[in-house]
Amino acid sequence: MELKITNENANSLFERKEITATVISPATPSKDEIKKILSEKFASAPETVRVLEIQGCFGSSEFSIKANIYKSKEMLGEIERRSKKEKESDAKIPEVLEEPAKEVESPKENSEVPAEKTEAPKEEPKSEEAKE
Repeated sequence: MELKITNENANSLFERKEITATVISPATPSKDEIKKILSEKFASAPETVRVLEIQGCFGSSEFSIKANIYKSKEMLGEIERRSKKEKESDAKIPEVLEEPAKEVESPKENSEVPAEKTEAPKEEPKSEEAKE
């Protein structure tokens, strides 16, 4: 996969670099692959890269890419809109972490069961009045 930067603009208001690039690849690259390539090229963390668009032409192996590279993950979170999938995945993570671990009590080996529970219930002697 070959990456050619066609335009790089420093946006000081949002503290980001706005990148327009061309990628030559036999198949459409994923956003994760683009994030990895851009983070290596600009020496930043993949979490600070937001890929906005991957657009290709039919029958061509060239893809135009638009992306923003932020100074920190917090800046990305404040400025960029999150998709519905990202919101749902973020909502599920805290629920799992907040649940306390449930301990399963295993039956103790060699434990004795009280004698009351092991014996059959005793029948009361029938009185003579009940016999008649």
